[in-house]
Amino acid sequence: MLDRTIPFCNTILRCSDYEYRNVELPDGFSIVSYQSGYEKEWAKLEYAIGDFDEVKTWG
Repeated sequence: MLDRTIPFCNTILRCSDYEYRNVELPDGFSIVSYQSGYEKEWAKLEYAIGDFDEVKTWG
């Protein structure tokens, strides 16, 4: 759960010199870019951290 007592500061991070590195993750973990069809899982995540009042998707 996010600590909502810490003030929010909108920040944009930019990297102009990115080098791909192979990262080894523990068993059972993976990194996946967002893809169409992930809307329901994304909504559940946003709800779980308190950003949404309900789990609802449109479309």
